[in-house]
Amino acid sequence: MISMINKQEIILRYVREGDTLRKICRDLGLNRKTVKHYITAYFDAKKQSEAAGTTEILHRSVTEALGYHCKVPRPKNKATPALVEAIDGFPADNDRKAMEGLSKQRMLKRTSTRRENRKTRRR
Repeated sequence: MISMINKQEIILRYVREGDTLRKICRDLGLNRKTVKHYITAYFDAKKQSEAAGTTEILHRSVTEALGYHCKVPRPKNKATPALVEAIDGFPADNDRKAMEGLSKQRMLKRTSTRRENRKTRRR
């Protein structure tokens, strides 16, 4: 989340100074989607405040932090017993591989040279 000063600076530079999104992003070191999100939220609040005939909505949009709301809440993931068992088995599997002389990532036997490792991988 960006600071309130950055949010207000984004809006002022875009509306008053006429800076482009790219220039604002480059100068402030922010992602273009973030800057566009804040500017869009400002103009949406401006439309709502003009329709309501009050500046309270616009004032609130500039001074409050912008929230990100999910339209559809994500379901919570649950650790099933099978998943917990699989995760618990990883350290034992790594120990077994080390005892057999196998590398964890490649499942190759450790050899004295790289050339021998390449030969066994190609086969």
